[in-house]
Amino acid sequence: MKSILLFLSFSLTGVALLPLHRAKTTSPVPSFTHEVFPIIKAKCNTKDCHDVQRHNPVFTTYDGIKPQAKRILKRVKDRSIPMPPRESGITMTKEEIATIEAWVNAGAPKN
Repeated sequence: MKSILLFLSFSLTGVALLPLHRAKTTSPVPSFTHEVFPIIKAKCNTKDCHDVQRHNPVFTTYDGIKPQAKRILKRVKDRSIPMPPRESGITMTKEEIATIEAWVNAGAPKN
């Protein structure tokens, strides 16, 4: 009887922990609204850069950013011609670049 209870105890514990293990290995898609757009707004859509008054493409809305998503990722990862430009004094952290990369790799959803 003791061995049956021990077996059930381990079996139930393993089943109960299974969803927790999956949750840790699954990374959520970054939110465009709450994560990606604030980065682009602060680092790209600045005066004299990708704003409505200065340059194309304009990065002020999802519709302006989505078609350029892969290009944005390439430019922020490419350090030979970095975006934002060095002379702007604006830099992106590795975490910000990783957020953009995860969003682009997920298909650049409007979420």
